[in-house]
Amino acid sequence: MKYSQLSSGSEIKISAINLLLGAGLAFAVSVAMASPAAFPTTTTTVKVDGVPIGDQIAASNSLRNTVVFDAGIYYLWFVDSASSNSLSDVQLATSTDGINFTRQGKLAPPANWWTSHGATAEPLVNYVRVSKVSNEWVLAAWVSNDTSFGDYSYNTMVWSMGASPANLSISQYGPLPTPPAGPGGNHVGTFGIVNGNLYARQDTLTGGLGRYALTLGTPPTTSAWPGTNEADLFTGTPWCWGLASTCTSASAQSYVHNYGRTLDQSGTLGNYYAFRDWSTAGRREKQLWYVESGDDGVTWGAPQSLFTNGNAVTVDGLPNAGNFSSPEVAALGAGAYRSYFSTVDACGQTVMVTAAAIGAQQGLGIVEAFAPSTVAVGGTSALTVTLSAPAATCSPAPATPLYTGLQYINSLPDGLEVVSAGANTCGGSLTIDPSNKSFGLSGVSLNAGASCTTTVNVKMTKAGTHLNRIYASAASPGGVSNDQQVPAMADAVASLSSPVASAPAPVPTLGSWGLMLLSLLATVLGMRRLSRRT
Repeated sequence: MKYSQLSSGSEIKISAINLLLGAGLAFAVSVAMASPAAFPTTTTTVKVDGVPIGDQIAASNSLRNTVVFDAGIYYLWFVDSASSNSLSDVQLATSTDGINFTRQGKLAPPANWWTSHGATAEPLVNYVRVSKVSNEWVLAAWVSNDTSFGDYSYNTMVWSMGASPANLSISQYGPLPTPPAGPGGNHVGTFGIVNGNLYARQDTLTGGLGRYALTLGTPPTTSAWPGTNEADLFTGTPWCWGLASTCTSASAQSYVHNYGRTLDQSGTLGNYYAFRDWSTAGRREKQLWYVESGDDGVTWGAPQSLFTNGNAVTVDGLPNAGNFSSPEVAALGAGAYRSYFSTVDACGQTVMVTAAAIGAQQGLGIVEAFAPSTVAVGGTSALTVTLSAPAATCSPAPATPLYTGLQYINSLPDGLEVVSAGANTCGGSLTIDPSNKSFGLSGVSLNAGASCTTTVNVKMTKAGTHLNRIYASAASPGGVSNDQQVPAMADAVASLSSPVASAPAPVPTLGSWGLMLLSLLATVLGMRRLSRRT
């Protein structure tokens, strides 16, 4: 079945408010519901003990993780598959910023926990998911039902973490029941436990997401709600369920990736997910998807894409190099969220990313400056424009250009005109158009950490202060564009002014007190004069 294949496969919109911890707003959806949490376009790699989590820690399985936020602390659990994929290899790391995590240790389940449920050897685990149920933290871990570990026909084991997400000594409730009462052996990923319901990705559902009422106990029990209550995760996307008779295009046959998140968003249920190719298990696109429900999953809205342009997503300032998967959203409270997903960095490493900290964002840069910044009418100034790319934080740094086809066109404001082209260290083509008072640069490539400059000579034709702007994005006239479709971090802005005319020297004047004293003096002198006459 498909779940057996996926367990061994490679694991392999937008920033808005970025509220203090880098979360975001989202987009309005049908009916007056909540909005999806914003997913950032300017991202940074998530690190554990200084190492980006992903290929560099424990290959792709470390991306099958879960993050929650509680009392100012982020808790991250990931599968450290460097040695094995056992439950005791699931590691906990914590962070105060949601970006830089420190290992706290491994889960400590009871010895030989698997024997009480039919397994003859410790099975592999994956797709861990932590949710808070009332005042209890609960972990659900997908368990391989490969017969080499014993024939026990279950996929998800439910565990209690107690009152604290920092608790490593977990105790088991047991496996989820088999169909029809539960998802049992026909699902791979548990997306979350919300309001007493468990949501799971299932192979037998064409929509891809099933819902079960969950009662925690030893073992846990579930019951299917009336009808299938499954979300339609496909209609409105470019993809279709791989086994459905309506999926006539082999190139579109897909499945919802085993790893997603179902989350309570202030009374609205939000479900985040990604697609995989049915035949190859490869990531489908630079996109993530979202559906929501206002009635705990009885009905669902249509799928919404989360990125306007996935190509524009940067990782530590450089273009991403791979499709997206493994969405995760941590609720911070007060309607704020921090979002995570996985992609490929400029060095070819699969990494988990999140919003870069405010003030630490990096990216393609463009700045400009006039020298001198003040000239008389008829005078000229050199306008220098600098393009730059941040240095690679990954290793080994790419040797080939990461930004190619860079170009922009700058139309000068009224009162300025271009006279001639100057130096150009960028290569490509620097052109001027005096009749339209504009100049442009095209065909430029930049390596990571590189910068270059172009200069044109500009004449002032009208007195005043003239503000020149080169737009950061091709969405604005003449703005920065490139083959990678990544905008610059900010517009380039500079001003050229004419000298301020000297004002005439002011005539000294007396203040009100001076006038009063002068009047009093005149009165005294007049009285003295009169007294002499008498």
